Amino acid sequence: MKTGIETALKTLEILLENPEELRNKAENAISHGKKANEILQKYMRLSSMPEWDYAIEEKELALKPEEITEFFEKSKAYKANRMYAGAVSEFTTKLVKESYRKGGNGFFLDTSGISRLEDLCNNIEGRKERPLKITAAGNSGRGFCACAQYAIITLENPNYSSGIYTTGCSFRVQSEKQAQKVVREIKD
Repeated sequence: MKTGIETALKTLEILLENPEELRNKAENAISHGKKANEILQKYMRLSSMPEWDYAIEEKELALKPEEITEFFEKSKAYKANRMYAGAVSEFTTKLVKESYRKGGNGFFLDTSGISRLEDLCNNIEGRKERPLKITAAGNSGRGFCACAQYAIITLENPNYSSGIYTTGCSFRVQSEKQAQKVVREIKD
């Protein structure tokens, strides 16, 4: 029996193959012989996997906050893939949203060693009476927690684009020097 983390990692593997693009290539290559056959076989193999429905957003996967932390850490094994940063950002955001919806809170993401992250935890929504809590160690990338609502966000390495366009959010940083840097960048 697979754990939620294994399911999440397998879903990430599918996302890294870009299912939408693969389907389009398969459809366009139908009359092109051997290459079409390879693409179709790959598409059929991936689409027959149970995790396919999570990858194409037909099913929601809910993990506990500590499982999301573990998934995120294990996902770094795929960071050499050119699509990793976008896929892991989008999928992790989806996991956080679903976990919070099911009662989870207090998420920790160690983004150390990952470059080019964008829009991680974009559009997350907590509730005023129960703010969503999320902590990011390392550089959380451009647009971290952009458009968030009712969240308490702790950043180890804040940058100007973290938390833009938020409503009812509190941002915490690790040092006074970092806080002053963020304030300076906002004023400029």
